[in-house]
Amino acid sequence: MNQSRHKPSGSLFVSVGIPAHNEEKDIINCLESVENQRELGRIVIEEIITVTDGCDDKTVELATDYAIRHPQVRVISHKDRTGKAVAINTIIREARNDIVILLNADTILDKQCLASLIKPLNDPRYAIVGSHPVCANPTKGFANYFSHLTWRLHHQIALKKPKMSSCIAFRRSCFDQIPTDTPVDDVTMEAVVMSLGYDIAYASNAISYIKGPTTLKDHLTQRRRIHAGYCWAKKHHPEYKTPTFAKQKLAKLIVQEGLSDFKHIPYLIFAVLLEAYSTLQGIYDYYISRYDYQKWPIATTTKGIEQTDRLHAEPNQHP
Repeated sequence: MNQSRHKPSGSLFVSVGIPAHNEEKDIINCLESVENQRELGRIVIEEIITVTDGCDDKTVELATDYAIRHPQVRVISHKDRTGKAVAINTIIREARNDIVILLNADTILDKQCLASLIKPLNDPRYAIVGSHPVCANPTKGFANYFSHLTWRLHHQIALKKPKMSSCIAFRRSCFDQIPTDTPVDDVTMEAVVMSLGYDIAYASNAISYIKGPTTLKDHLTQRRRIHAGYCWAKKHHPEYKTPTFAKQKLAKLIVQEGLSDFKHIPYLIFAVLLEAYSTLQGIYDYYISRYDYQKWPIATTTKGIEQTDRLHAEPNQHP
């Protein structure tokens, strides 16, 4: 990717930030998916900042070697694990441009993702934009079903009330840092931006591929943390209403899900019960046990998304 060597008049220069903790399975595919972006028009990806956070695998080695061969890539290494929010704050501080794309290291971008993602920021009302995550898991088994269900519902809700997730674009001028005690960075950024009077947008054409948990244990680990994050947002930004908590809308979507595929109704019922249980766990973690999610437990089965895995992505998730 040689775009930063040419700076035509009217270009929009952007920075990409990738926080990474033990992402040896995905970091190279993630970086390559950024460098392989197409149809960018006047958008120029000037830099890719990878912040490694207390990694004890080969993430630092792989990212550093990649950076040697790709001059747009910078690697900043935190020797000790300080948490994703601290890594994000490092990206915000180090970025050279106002528009920053924040991308999870276990995410692979569709080739037109960033062009679609950045477009809403042409409107000054918007300060942050979320991509459309598509689950790349196989479809067999309950754990994979639950992963697909989670992201189908995410998409349907985000079409009505925008939500952030695995890849977002935002204006760095709107805030210079996020709180480091948050269990969920994307929810926190939504809440902060909205509290400042800006709108948020959802770019349904900006496809990003993710791998959902493939075990019940990892589902519970991930979902309870997310619900603890909703509790954090509710406490610190009372005016912020999490989109998933639109109970009537969510119930309607779940009913539609059941009617669309009767053979999966037992899976659907179990998924609803599991989500209710993880909600209670998240509430317990935040209000009772005061669990410190700054360095949260990793759902390890969400790592290792392969290029071929995207063949499993459901076509009906695309807009």
